[in-house]
Amino acid sequence: MKKIKYFFLLLIILFGCSANTLYTIDFDLLTLLDDPNSMSGDLYIPGSIQAFLPDSDGNPLNPDGGYLINASPTFSDIHQFVVAIELEISNLGTSSISIALDLRLSNVDDANIYDQITDVSLAADSVILDPGDTVMMQLSTSLDSEAPKLSLIDPRGFRIGLMLSTSGSTTIHFQAESFRIIIKQRPFDLIPPP
Repeated sequence: MKKIKYFFLLLIILFGCSANTLYTIDFDLLTLLDDPNSMSGDLYIPGSIQAFLPDSDGNPLNPDGGYLINASPTFSDIHQFVVAIELEISNLGTSSISIALDLRLSNVDDANIYDQITDVSLAADSVILDPGDTVMMQLSTSLDSEAPKLSLIDPRGFRIGLMLSTSGSTTIHFQAESFRIIIKQRPFDLIPPP
């Protein structure tokens, strides 16, 4: 009798999972950072600079490998990859400034995800900020399973980061409000074909 009960339980579970079932990993990268302040701060801009976020080496002006998202079995055969970031920027100075954001993706081995060698741009935007103005800049992208950029993500993981480029002479304050990553995977894609 117990065997029949377990058999029906197994059937119910199997009927609940079909080849069209999608598993979703949805998280805010800001909650994973060792130093929450690596995505906020003030920058004095004497003409033009580039800052690289999240800052992993204590100096946001040094380009580095971005943030490493470690291995997971869902990093193979991804059905959809979505990234969305919101960064609030305030011009604290007395002159206008041009600001550009570039969201970058690379493989786990890339030591500098901002050099445009093995890394790619996922999304970019720019704005001109007058003195005293504040803007919420939003970048987002959605890649499906056929996107060539997904080849940078493998079972070992991937690297992601944001380059903030400025032109002008002033001081700005920046604060990341969210850095959301969504990965969708079909569970039966993880089973290798016979």
